[in-house]
Amino acid sequence: MIKSWRGASALAILLSTLLLVCLSHREQIARGLRVSGGARARREQQVSLEDLLNDLEGAKEVEEKDEAHEEVKEEGELVSTVVPECGCEIGVRRRGSNSSGTTSDVDADRTTCGGSAFARGPGQKVIGYTFFGRPDGGGGERRYFDGIDLNAAAAAELYPGWTVRVYHNLTGDTGLERLCAVACARDNLDLCQVAETPMLGDARWILPTLWRFLPLADGQVEAAAFRDLDSLLSTREAVAVRDWTRSKHAVHVMRDHPNHDMSILAGEDGVNA
Repeated sequence: MIKSWRGASALAILLSTLLLVCLSHREQIARGLRVSGGARARREQQVSLEDLLNDLEGAKEVEEKDEAHEEVKEEGELVSTVVPECGCEIGVRRRGSNSSGTTSDVDADRTTCGGSAFARGPGQKVIGYTFFGRPDGGGGERRYFDGIDLNAAAAAELYPGWTVRVYHNLTGDTGLERLCAVACARDNLDLCQVAETPMLGDARWILPTLWRFLPLADGQVEAAAFRDLDSLLSTREAVAVRDWTRSKHAVHVMRDHPNHDMSILAGEDGVNA
């Protein structure tokens, strides 16, 4: 139950954004005109470090042959910030404007993540993930948790200029220390505690699988892609996403497996905010 007007307003903004985007691009979505062949095939087994290294090696080969893998220069001033949940200090690149060159001063209460994400400034490109449960839990939870570090490492190579956001509900009693060990070692990873979001306050009333879509309501986010932690980012999808971000289209949908028979898969799409 929504307990505040601010929470209701923020949810309305999020749902309205999704509805307007889908309505304005309903023909493309319905006909699948923007379907790309760059999505990952879902892996049934736990992703290993060897899988990651092999995929990154493939990325380097593609970079030499494909113009879509051109180098992206670091932008913005390097500043130090503290990861709120963990207390460690990391260095982040703060951009002063979005890709169109427009400076946008956004108040913290119009964002949906934490202090380290806010320190990056406007014009952010974000890959959104959800994690709930325990890092060492059963039912595949361990595989999802391991996917945080693996995907952050892959994103550093495949998505230069993008930030990984993990919306989570971990506390000191449910494995936060292990999550902090990952976040404090990855300067492209932001943790977003859903119990303490700047815009929504305690957002745990939202269905956990939908937490990853909260960047859509974030005033600092320019583009957002949404993925599953149990699937590793790949070269193919990175090239497809870069093709999309250079296009005029607001929505990106990927399907590349016979079982991908839904119009939009929750972990294989993106939106230009």
